Amino acid sequence: MNNNLTYSIPFFFKGKLFTPIASLDLNACMEVGSVLPCLYQYIADANQISMYSHEYDVMMMGKLDVISTEGFVAEYINNEGLDSEAFQVRWHAEKLHQKMADIALQYMDISKLEDAEGLRAALLAAYQLGRSC
Repeated sequence: MNNNLTYSIPFFFKGKLFTPIASLDLNACMEVGSVLPCLYQYIADANQISMYSHEYDVMMMGKLDVISTEGFVAEYINNEGLDSEAFQVRWHAEKLHQKMADIALQYMDISKLEDAEGLRAALLAAYQLGRSC
């Protein structure tokens, strides 16, 4: 499942309205580093706003406006912006579930892991055992 976020942080600087916009492929970010970038820094970079400028300082006080979302990221948007920690936990859980579903299909010809709760539990236990060794 794709997880994309398009957002803006509108702010006024010297009487002029600035509306920087950025789109972020959250899956790509998670695949590369397993953490999400700071949304304020990301939008500043995408709109050539230097972190050493007064515009950046004013933008940092602005409120994140979500323009559009794709995927379950929408469930993690709140008044404060994006709950990055909760999103990351869910993303890792979904990725693990997908890998287990791939194994169930490849080795057991089970196309819906949800229908084989015992197998899902066994795969999860094997995964956790592998992590602890």
